[in-house]
Amino acid sequence: MIIKTLGFEWPEAELTDISEDDSISLLVFIKGREVYDWIEHDRKYGDFSSLFRKEGYLRKEAVFTIIDKKTMALKWKHAN
Repeated sequence: MIIKTLGFEWPEAELTDISEDDSISLLVFIKGREVYDWIEHDRKYGDFSSLFRKEGYLRKEAVFTIIDKKTMALKWKHAN
């Protein structure tokens, strides 16, 4: 699923726990067609699951706000 979403091979995808662990979000930072960096972000510190976009976010767009401190739900700052 990760490689299909990225649209290119990423050997380190098998090192992530995203397919077995629903308590994390996988944040992948891409430069060109290469993964520059990635983190497994614990959803209790901010839940990115509802913010998935196939095209991703440009660096200048990647600003998010916590809209519910109890659930740690996030909102994309540029959303209408």
